[in-house]
Amino acid sequence: MDKLKFSTLNKKIIYLLLACAVIFTAFQSFLVLKYYEADVFLYAHGTILPTVFNVLISLFIIGVLVYCSLCTCSGYSDKLANCSGVTCLFGLFASVALLAVGIFEFIGYNQRTSELMYMTQKQDKFIFWSAVLSFGAFIYYFIFCIIPDKLNKLKTFLGCITVVWHILYLLSVYFDMTSPLNDPIRLMNEFALVGIMMYLTVEIRYLCGIPKKGFYIGASIAAFTLLLCSSVSNLLYAFCVNGSLDVNVGIYVYQFFAAGYLLSRLLSQLKAKQ
Repeated sequence: MDKLKFSTLNKKIIYLLLACAVIFTAFQSFLVLKYYEADVFLYAHGTILPTVFNVLISLFIIGVLVYCSLCTCSGYSDKLANCSGVTCLFGLFASVALLAVGIFEFIGYNQRTSELMYMTQKQDKFIFWSAVLSFGAFIYYFIFCIIPDKLNKLKTFLGCITVVWHILYLLSVYFDMTSPLNDPIRLMNEFALVGIMMYLTVEIRYLCGIPKKGFYIGASIAAFTLLLCSSVSNLLYAFCVNGSLDVNVGIYVYQFFAAGYLLSRLLSQLKAKQ
């Protein structure tokens, strides 16, 4: 297995990969603002650029995860770095945004009528339980900011709740029948949720004392890319094209702050001493 190992993961390469994430975000934002047709929930017919984007970002995400996992990371710390002031700021905003999403979900659930189709009923179950769990999940980010180096068992438990919250929210998005399954805005939202779940899982491994340093860095870059692409492009579309608040704006705001949270944590981790 040692023969498959690449050289030590260089910080300059990591920064280059993060710069690529910004380029992908600009590309996705351009596609959504220029080619997305809201009446059919798809890009304009005959547009080749979305296919190019999908291929490139897929290769990028897979390549980053494989490359970082196979690189040696002996120079990086086996423990999570302390939260910086920027991390705490993004963490607190992400915490509030996540809770707000849960509260609005709970309010919306109570306002629904009983005359619902089967798929909508299934969706409502996921919405209800994700709304309930959001009251525990938001504490995960909050407690990291106020108690950075203690209560690892509690943080692990809350981290698992947060992962489950993302799973339930992802299922509620998947069973939403108001738009087609191949809606690019919807798909990017779903992939962003998968990305943050992947990141949280490897972060929890650090709390349990079984870190995978290479995969943590790769998952951080991949999740940051997906979260930034989804949040920035969808928020731009909501405000610049729709001209009004979309029902999903809350989750996009959460994704944006979550992207800032994990990026600042990654940068702190790269500076931490072994």
